[in-house]
Parts: sequence; C-alpha cells; structure tokens
Amino acid sequence: MKRVLKLTIYVLVTLALFYIHYSESYLHDTIERYRLIRLVIGFAIFYAVVNSAALLIKWSYSRRLHIKEGQKNNVHYGVENIAKLVITVGFATTVLSALGIQLWEVITSITIVATALAILTKEYIADFLVGIHLSFSTMFEVGDFVKVDEKKGEVLGINMLKTLIRNEDDDIVLLPNTKVYYNEIVNYTQRDIRQMSVDFQLGKTYISATDQLKKRIEHSLSDLEQFIEVDSYELEVLNVKNGFFDLKFNYTLREVSMDIHRIARKLIIQEVYQFILDTDKAKLNAGDQ
Repeated sequence: MKRVLKLTIYVLVTLALFYIHYSESYLHDTIERYRLIRLVIGFAIFYAVVNSAALLIKWSYSRRLHIKEGQKNNVHYGVENIAKLVITVGFATTVLSALGIQLWEVITSITIVATALAILTKEYIADFLVGIHLSFSTMFEVGDFVKVDEKKGEVLGINMLKTLIRNEDDDIVLLPNTKVYYNEIVNYTQRDIRQMSVDFQLGKTYISATDQLKKRIEHSLSDLEQFIEVDSYELEVLNVKNGFFDLKFNYTLREVSMDIHRIARKLIIQEVYQFILDTDKAKLNAGDQ
C-alpha cells in the first residue's frame, strides 16, 4: 500500500511540474525568464520520473514474487542503487548547466584535474559498481547468514557503497562493497539454515580436556533444549596456530532464530571462560599439594 501511495504521489507531482513547465501560463513565462528556476524544475521532473520508474519496477517485482510490504531482497537494492546513480548524474548535469558548462565538454576534456579526481574517487566508484553487481548476484541475499573477512552475521542490506551486516553481538557492521567482493564469502544459509556454530580458541594446555568441555557446554545449554536438537552437538578442532587451537562448537536449531543463537553463543563463551578458570585453579591446587 505504501509503495502504491508513493508512486501515486510521484506521478501527481510529475504531472504538476510538467503542467507548470510547459503550459502556456503566467508561471511558464516566469520560468522561461529565469534560467535557474527552469533548471531546478527540470531536475525535479527528472527526479520524480526516475523514482516513479524505480518504485514501479520494485512494486511489480514484489507483486510477481509475492514479497510482503516493507520487505526487500537484492533486486530491490539493485534497482535503488541504479536509480541513485541516474539521479546523481542528472544532478551533476544540472549543476554544470547552471554554471554554463556543457556535459559533453567535461567528458571530452581530459585534464590533470579530472585525472586527479578519478584517482581520488576510484575506490568510491569501485564500491558502487561492486554494490550493483552484489545486488543482482546469487552469492548471498538480504537475510542470509554469512561470514565475510572474519565478520559473521546476517546481511541487512546492500547500499551504494557499503554492505550492512548484523553480527552475533547484535552490532551493525558496515563493510565496503569491494571488501565483500574480494574476500572469501561463506554463506551458511545455503546449507541447512538451522545449523549454527560458535568459534573460539584454547591454549594447548587445555586441549586434552575437550571431552569434558563438550559435556560442560552441553549442560550449559540444557535450558535451551526446547529450541536446539540435542543430538546435533559437536565440538571440532579446526586448526593449530602459535600454540593455540581453533575450535568450533556446532549445533542445530529446531527453528531458525538469531535471538536463540545469540543466547546460546553467550552461554557457550561463558562456559569456555569458566572452564579455563576452573582448569587453572585445579592445576594450581594440585601444584600446592
């Protein structure tokens, strides 16, 4: 309903601006006398038309795929990013015209200043182009649970320059689109979306008691058994580096819930920390005896 309302408003505004700009009226004569007003109204018409087209495309796409009001996927972000690019080009053209500069002259005049600007803005341009690519790619979609550059979380959106991820601590992380593109992407949603894991490290002095640690973690999660498949618990040793072992505790949720995952992760990390303290204390007491 909101999309239809916004589309209706844009169409009405566009028609009103067309009437003011092109009708034979007092306002038309005034606009023709003042070039700046003519340029502003022209850009306003351009802005309204582009946004109307973007809204119409998103509305038609959502209706065809039965996407609920207020929900977005990659295609929505892609259409929005392209619309923003077109509007930015239109705004730049309007400003140049107001200054008496023809856009074609700017394009064909390759100067040192233009080259310097291209160098300074190349990262922004790359982020924007990659953002459009990610919007229409199948590597991941909005709502997927992914791992990018050691950042793990839920994809919230793909904007013009940044990809938004909500991590396991419920923090919003903004990653440059190029960083997302050039790093390894692990999409956990493309497997069984209910499968979750918590990564942590242990020193080599604790690794011999991993069976005991697994039992302690399972016990710490006993209050969540209604949300977790108990027979899915698994503790893996992944890697050894500089005297530390990388471990992963795996479990499967009965139903997908990032809130339950955050609670389980907190309990697991607390139990690992308590396990280290208890182990050190036991060794200290044994040494005293």
